[in-house]
Amino acid sequence: MFKPEPMQKILVIGLSDYLRDTLSLLHDLKAVQIEPVKDEILKFAKIQTQVEIGKVVSEEYLRIRALKTALPPKPVVEKRKFSNLNELLESCKSVNIDELVSKLKKEQNEIQVKLEQLNNKLKLAESLSYIDEDLSIFSVSSASSFFSSIEKEGFEKLKRILEQSKASIIYQINEQKDVLNVIFIVDNKDIEKFGAAIQKVEAKFYELNNLSGKPKEIIEQSKKEINELIKRNEEINLKIEELSDKYYSLLSALEEQLSIEQRKYEILSHLARTEKIFIVEGWIPKKRLVTLKEAITKIYEGKVIVVEKEDNDNPPTLMSNPKPLKVFESFIRFYSLPQYYEFDPTTIFSIIFPFFFGLMLGDVGYGILIICIAYWIIRRVKYGGKTIVPAWIRRFARNIFKPSAFVKIAKAMLPGGIIGIIFGFLFNEYFGFKLNQYLFIYLNNQFGLHLPEDGTFLEPLASQGLKTLLLLSGYFGLALVSLGLIAGALNYVWIKEKKHAIAKLGWLFVAWGISLIGLSLLKRQLLSLTGNIFLDLYLALVIGGLIMIAFGEGFSAIIEIPSIISHILSYTRLIGILLASIVLASVIDRIFLNSIYAGLFNAILGFIILIIGQGFNFVIALFEPGIQGARLLYVEFFSKFYKGGGRPFVPFGTQRRYTFNEIDVDAILSKKQ
Repeated sequence: MFKPEPMQKILVIGLSDYLRDTLSLLHDLKAVQIEPVKDEILKFAKIQTQVEIGKVVSEEYLRIRALKTALPPKPVVEKRKFSNLNELLESCKSVNIDELVSKLKKEQNEIQVKLEQLNNKLKLAESLSYIDEDLSIFSVSSASSFFSSIEKEGFEKLKRILEQSKASIIYQINEQKDVLNVIFIVDNKDIEKFGAAIQKVEAKFYELNNLSGKPKEIIEQSKKEINELIKRNEEINLKIEELSDKYYSLLSALEEQLSIEQRKYEILSHLARTEKIFIVEGWIPKKRLVTLKEAITKIYEGKVIVVEKEDNDNPPTLMSNPKPLKVFESFIRFYSLPQYYEFDPTTIFSIIFPFFFGLMLGDVGYGILIICIAYWIIRRVKYGGKTIVPAWIRRFARNIFKPSAFVKIAKAMLPGGIIGIIFGFLFNEYFGFKLNQYLFIYLNNQFGLHLPEDGTFLEPLASQGLKTLLLLSGYFGLALVSLGLIAGALNYVWIKEKKHAIAKLGWLFVAWGISLIGLSLLKRQLLSLTGNIFLDLYLALVIGGLIMIAFGEGFSAIIEIPSIISHILSYTRLIGILLASIVLASVIDRIFLNSIYAGLFNAILGFIILIIGQGFNFVIALFEPGIQGARLLYVEFFSKFYKGGGRPFVPFGTQRRYTFNEIDVDAILSKKQ
């Protein structure tokens, strides 16, 4: 277990003329979490925001972003650098295509509306092609005309509704297979009755009042207009593509830099300023402090300085773990972020969780399947491609976790799958089948080895194997509870709460004393104060621990003694889940093997039971060890030392994709004095 990254409270103080450059440096270093200045500083300095220039930046950002959104995306192959705000705003002014883009997009939208209208008109005319008359005959002042392609059942239903409403309606029918092409002529005084009736049938109705010309003429004219509009739309698309080729890269860079400038102006509300100086307050990881000081010294030569402040008031938490263990940080964050003074349990979690997972899995076949699935998830998220997984399952999965979260879970499953294979080999479990003996007999005969002939190093279902595993699970429980109590004591020492630290050690003594007494009972040792000197020592541990608990937490805390024992014994669930999986796999396999000799039909049925049963058992073996393994660590282990509730370290800065840093810190630091 490691502590989170040590933090240092700092003040960055400088001349007001250098405020923007200093914020640019802090942004590009991404090392300082800027905090609102304390009231003690505001006694002689005020919060001042540059409203006018901030408004200009915000307006330009919205304009550039809208332009970029309007243009089709293009690959950005080069980064740009803006040395100061004036250069940035001048570059924004050079992009004066707003009116042209707006005009082209407006025309495109109008074309889309016209195309939709013409396509509807074309479709309607094609449906009426059986009429060889000018359709203007349906345009009369006293009535409204409608057309619909409706199924026979729907038409009969509509006809009954219209008859009941006593609406004045004339209709003309053209039958085509199961669909009726119907023209309705509705008296204007009954138009509301007709509207209410058609809401009760599933069909679309089109007005005929505005049509003129024969259907064939309308079809020909509509197709001509559609082709002209499509051609014009292609011309517009070509112009927009040309604009995108010319401006998209610049727009991407401008949008990014403007968003950074917006953040700088937003952060002004956290700073204190006078006419001559500014003060920035924040937290920085101690290992980054030297770099910040050196950079500010070389760049500003005393015009801006960094002052360390003695302040341990709720620093933010930055978890610091080796890169291979980063994937397990998500499990800790899911529980709760550690506070700055607490131990970060990521390391111990990354070791114990896969071990617990593999022990509860305990099968070579299931372990191989889990590794394959984990690799498939990782490759699928990274490279994409076709999949046999149904779409509804993929949608359900996306609703639960983001793709990146599935990758983290998959990576966490890999070591658990490997350990599951190791335990499966020791237990001689291959989807519940016993296979080691065939290999071991060969190895013993060929090389004179003395491997167990039954292929099992440890049989969980045998009396001795079960006792061994239960005893080992108890040792695991005692070890982790002890580690948690020691970590808890150290946490309290760190924040100088010695009474609570003594209480944690008291709980440690009680746990060990009761556990050793329990082991003595299991070994049938003499429980006599005069005849067993070790018993005297165990009782002394318990009594001494109780005194320490009472001193540190009060006498009422002693009632929690049963919980410390239950937490140790809770680790026996590792073996319970292992046994459940082994027994279920064994039963399924036995049904299958017995069915082979009971005829072809039973053999096929047995094979189906084997596949479905093993699939069901595998799903349980996939989820249950993960849930229970995490629960044992979260509840029985973390509760001894871990409060959580830390606030994350969020440095001022964003990741640049299209722009260079305004200040090249690496180049400055590499220069000799």
